[in-house]
Amino acid sequence: MSVFLEAAVGSVGTAARSFRLVREPDGLEVCRKLKVALSRRERAQGLLGCESMRIDEGLLIPRCASVTTFFMRFPIALLYLDGSGRIMKKHPGLKAWRVSLCRGAENVIELHPAGPVMALGVGDLLVLRD
Repeated sequence: MSVFLEAAVGSVGTAARSFRLVREPDGLEVCRKLKVALSRRERAQGLLGCESMRIDEGLLIPRCASVTTFFMRFPIALLYLDGSGRIMKKHPGLKAWRVSLCRGAENVIELHPAGPVMALGVGDLLVLRD
């Protein structure tokens, strides 16, 4: 299990919880309400069926290195992370009916394409906080 995910997967009641996503070392809050998709159903569904996404919400999909936006109703920003939480690739605005992937990524985070995600870059370290 990756170091980045230990906080999420090791928590009791993770499915009902959300985390804050923060850039280290400056503490920039990237996402206030990051949900973790652990079950097969949650992972397969992702944001499909959502009408929109608030700027402070996001979805972490563990053990994932590709995303499709078929049937999506809005663009999303993607952050592909290595096992320690470092950004390997950033896609600032993936539109509907597209595919994106990052070889070697261990996790992907889907976010609103505006806001703090714009300040992030490849190599930035992200951590999960309660």
